[in-house]
Formats: sequence, C-alpha cells, structure tokens
Amino acid sequence: MMGKQQKVPRINHQQCTRCGLCVEICPDRVLHLEADLPVMLLDEHCMGCNHCYAVCPVNAVVLSNPESMLRFRTFERKTLPTPTRQTVTTAELALLMELRRSCRKFKAQQEVEISVLSDLISLGTTAPSGTNNQGWQFIIIPERKDVMALGEATATYYRQLNNRAASPWWRFLAKLFAKDGLSHYYQNYYQTIEEGLRAWQQDGTDRLFHGAPSAIVVAGDIEASCPAEDALLATQNILLAAETMGVGTCLIGFVVEAARRDKRIRKLLRLAANEQIYSVIACGYPAITFQRAAGRANYNPRVLRLSKSAMKKDDSTQNVASDGEEKRVSLVVYSFGFKHGVPVDANMVWDVRFLPNPYWQEELRPMSGQEQPVADFVIESEQGQKFLELLKPMLEFLIDSNSKLEKKNLRFAVGCTGGRHRSVAIVEEIKRFLTERDVDLTVFHRDMERES
Repeated sequence: MMGKQQKVPRINHQQCTRCGLCVEICPDRVLHLEADLPVMLLDEHCMGCNHCYAVCPVNAVVLSNPESMLRFRTFERKTLPTPTRQTVTTAELALLMELRRSCRKFKAQQEVEISVLSDLISLGTTAPSGTNNQGWQFIIIPERKDVMALGEATATYYRQLNNRAASPWWRFLAKLFAKDGLSHYYQNYYQTIEEGLRAWQQDGTDRLFHGAPSAIVVAGDIEASCPAEDALLATQNILLAAETMGVGTCLIGFVVEAARRDKRIRKLLRLAANEQIYSVIACGYPAITFQRAAGRANYNPRVLRLSKSAMKKDDSTQNVASDGEEKRVSLVVYSFGFKHGVPVDANMVWDVRFLPNPYWQEELRPMSGQEQPVADFVIESEQGQKFLELLKPMLEFLIDSNSKLEKKNLRFAVGCTGGRHRSVAIVEEIKRFLTERDVDLTVFHRDMERES
C-alpha cells in the first residue's frame, strides 16, 4: 500500500451530459471541455484521486480499478441513497470525538480479531493524502506475545539510553555535541522510564502498552510529498473508528521515538529503507467504561488578518483598545507530577515539593489534594501559608501586567512528585483565590488519576 500508482478513470461519452462539474473539481486540471467535444482526459498527468467519479451526477465516470472501493469484513458498507454529504450530524460527530479517550486498562486474554484490525486500517485509508500518494504502510501486531516482543525491544533501547543519561560524563558530552538533549531527557523522562523498566523487569507490569493484546504500527514512505501528515491523519481515522467498534486505543509515542533511533526495532518490524514510523496504536477491548465526556482546557485561537488593509486597521484599533477597556486574561492553571514529565507549554512552573507530603501519612495517601484533609495538611502548614502569602500577590501582579499587553493567554503549572496531593491542593487554593477576579479561569489536574 506504499504509494501505489493509481489507475485513472475513463469517461463514458454517451452518458456524459457535459455539465462540467468534473472539470471544475479536478485538482490536476487534466479534464477539458471545449465546444461540442466530449470531456477529454489527459491521463498521463492524472493523480487518480477519482474526484470526477465522486461528483458526476449521471455516473458517466467509470473507475478503471473498481476493486479499489473499500470492503469490510466486520460490517456492511453503506452507500448514499441520494447525493448528500450530511450523513452524520455535527453534533453526533462532536459527541464521538468527545467520548473517545485513551485506554490504559485492557481486558486480559481478549485479543482483537484480525478482521477488526483490518477494517480499522481500511477506515484509516479514507484519510486525505498529499497528492493522493497514499504512501502509508500499516503493520498489524496481532497477539499479546507479539506486542511483548516489541515492548522488550523498546525496553532494551531505553535501558541503554537511561544508562547513558545517568552518567554525568555522557550528559556533559551531549551538552557539547548534541544540543544538551541527553540532559533534557534526564530531567524530564529518566525517572519515569526507570520506574517503568523496573516494574517490567520485576513483575512484568506493562507501563508501555498497558497490557494491550494487539497493536497497529502506522508508517509512511519518506519519499512521499507529506508522509508524516498522511500517516497521522490515517491514525486519527483509526482512533475514531475504533471507538465506534468498541475497541480501546492508546498512542504509544515511546515506541515511535525508539524505532527512529534503534535499527534493531526497524529490523524487528521489517521496515524498508524508505519507511518511517509515525505512530503506534495499542488496541484492545477496554476493561473499564468511561461514563461521560471529560472537559478540555479552554483554547483561544489567534485570529490573523494578513492583508495590508486589514493589518493597518488592526494597528489603528489596537491603539484605541490600549486606551479603553482591556480584554480579560485567559488563564489556565494545572497541577502535574514531576515523575510524569515537566510540562513544556506553561509560561511559569512552580515546584512545591518543599511542602509537607501527605503521601507519607497513611490515612491521607489514598486521597487527593481535592479532599479537605489533604488540603488542610498542605495549606495549613507553615510552609504552605508562607508560600501562598508570596504567591497570591504574584498572581495578581502577573494577571494585571498581562492584561495591559497583547498577550492574553497564560498557563501556570504547579508540580509535586506524583501530581496527586500537594500540587492539586495548591491549584485548588489558587482556583478559590481567583474565582472572584476578572479572569477567564480554567483549572485541571494532569496527573491526579495516574497510578503512583
């Protein structure tokens, strides 16, 4: 399925009404309509997208490769009874997108049938593809033992990487010759990876694939026009389709990174020289059921008007706005655990690991920072009181200062070791403090529900 040469369609001139729709929609402009002549196709330049076939109202375009139409093994393909695009409402699609969540707990010993995995891949191929190259490749990892083999190969790579990252000498060399990438890895990922490797080695706990019985590897032809985009668009189709088929999925980025750097993994997956991995999808039947859609952080897109006239108008209105009423600041505050990685999207990060740790109190350990006993333990401590005494005026200063600037979106992160107790309690206190302020506030806890 790697960038196959597409067969071009042919036109039934007796049936063609010369409406010109196919000419208008042809991206390569290889269809021509002149005078009383039939529509002509210069097939040597046709990319084989079949837009002409899809748009023709009288079915005068014939596919030269009819077997290219999708066929599924686990369900019947529907056809449109009437020419319309509105087959699924926006609300229905939005609900599907909201309900789809990454699964990290799968039913043991229940593998996903190859027929289901094959249909997921077929649905993946309905994604857009640059210049219709379709230069993607899909690899099915069908059984748990196969997934574990890929997991062990990935673990071998990270054991070697962690051994280097733990060495100050290697980190020093990396700083000189490799843009300090090893030090960044050591600071942000080393501890989490080390704990995962130890759990895998000691009792077989799978923190990589989360016990998934199957997987799909999505690769692309690096010589295609946009292989990464093609592969990731196909991946998103697979994720959404899996949700409708009752299959849980989770993207495993650590395998992607390892495969890009370790030739042994490439060899294990039998990748050709021109193939690159862009996603690995863990697949299985979920052992838990999500009851409702969860919220997402508020996001305010930047609106750019790039024509010269629009830019001049924006400059003039900007001057008026600076003297008039200021827009509200949009502020996102969230907690996280350093052991799960330092966030890269925050404008400011506060480390609260100096505060008393409820984890070491047996009765508080099962609770989170959202529960009053834990909050009291953290906030009512001497260190907690002093920290908040300094933090609250700083928050007001930062919000007031940024409200006068063009920058209206701020993200503040508060971190403790695991992201369950201290950081959560502080963020909840910040939420209470800012509730009455003139700010669009969003609060979430990134790692609170993770296993400690």
